[in-house]
Amino acid sequence: IRGGGPHRVWEKMILARLAGGGGGGRQWVVLKHASLRQMHLAVFVRAALRTSAHSVRSAVSATGLGGVVGNKGGLAISFHLGTTSLAFVSCHLAAHDHKNRERNEMCKEILSETAGAIGEQRRAARGRLDVASQFDHCFWFGDLNYRVDLKLGQQAAGLPAEALKEHEAHHAAVRDLVEEEDWEALWEADQLRHSQRAGDVLARFSEGQYSFPPTFKVLRQRGAHYKQQRIPSYCDRILWRSMPGRGSSAVTQTSLAAVPGVSTSDHKPVFATFEVAASARLHGAAGSSRAQHEATATTCARLGSLSLQGIIPADLSGRSDPYIAFFTNPPGLLGGPVPTSSVKKGVLATGTAVTGEARAWRAVMGGSVRGPSAGFGGEGADDTCSWCEAELPLLRFSCSLADLRHVTLILAVFDRDIGSKDDPLGT
Repeated sequence: IRGGGPHRVWEKMILARLAGGGGGGRQWVVLKHASLRQMHLAVFVRAALRTSAHSVRSAVSATGLGGVVGNKGGLAISFHLGTTSLAFVSCHLAAHDHKNRERNEMCKEILSETAGAIGEQRRAARGRLDVASQFDHCFWFGDLNYRVDLKLGQQAAGLPAEALKEHEAHHAAVRDLVEEEDWEALWEADQLRHSQRAGDVLARFSEGQYSFPPTFKVLRQRGAHYKQQRIPSYCDRILWRSMPGRGSSAVTQTSLAAVPGVSTSDHKPVFATFEVAASARLHGAAGSSRAQHEATATTCARLGSLSLQGIIPADLSGRSDPYIAFFTNPPGLLGGPVPTSSVKKGVLATGTAVTGEARAWRAVMGGSVRGPSAGFGGEGADDTCSWCEAELPLLRFSCSLADLRHVTLILAVFDRDIGSKDDPLGT
């Protein structure tokens, strides 16, 4: 929820609507709220379910000017409702058409800055698992500010690239598609969709079909009437991601729509409803210590080998020293400390993303730090990194073999650093 005034005013308004409207008179309570300047996120539950909610945590990330100002950023709330773990992230990302890369980086920054504050594995993982990688279901929404850019989908627009360089022509072409209700053509020109396809942001997040006009930038009146200064775009988004072990039918989106009658902003609000299946209850239990865990471990798994490709550069040399840490969802089923593989030294990194240290090196040297063309490695260099059975840990699960089908094994890859925090390479 974004808007002026104390967050309590918003919460009272929503509670009144839940009680007197779609809530059918049932009582609701605020489970948790988080705020950052004019951004506010609140989670409500039915009063009868409040005792079933536990492990409630929140975190904030400011990504505005200098990476610290709170006019942009994200809010995260996580909790368990019975056997199901849920996370909600609301964010407000960088504005303007040409800031697509900045928006992608802000998403990564929000994930990084909130990683150590929420989730049951936050202590064992020491912040090594982000909010999208440890809960049954994570919902990501807000004013993401991604824009419609017909240059990304010129065939759908039916216009030459040169014509679209002019703002007026671009605006008119988008408006024509809106009037024709050609939602698929607009969808094909969406920056976020292209960034996801390229693997640059919000990997494996799902999204419903936006079968309604873009919600930005509109005149403050009823209906969708667009201001000439900005290209009409789907800035206001709702996405979700589920653990693979939960199955594709665990989350069903039952509605997705805008509210054109609201006229108090240059955005039209977007809402969605979902049905979420409860996660299975496991009969095993994770021990709180190594001895307790080994006493309760009933299922063991030995990995024969494991290989990775496309490792991203983390060191100034354009290489990485990767290792793998193993976690589970539900959390804690491998006991502690966290099982890890051996560290592979000096692996040639040819992935398409870079960590902070390597990015700083690229800014100094120019060009790319990936692969032999940048002076790292040589002819025939191989970026495949493999571990044999002896280099991988024996995984002892505190659950039955039958329950193991409900467990997701999470492999988090890191670059080992000496004297500083290990860099995350991927999950």
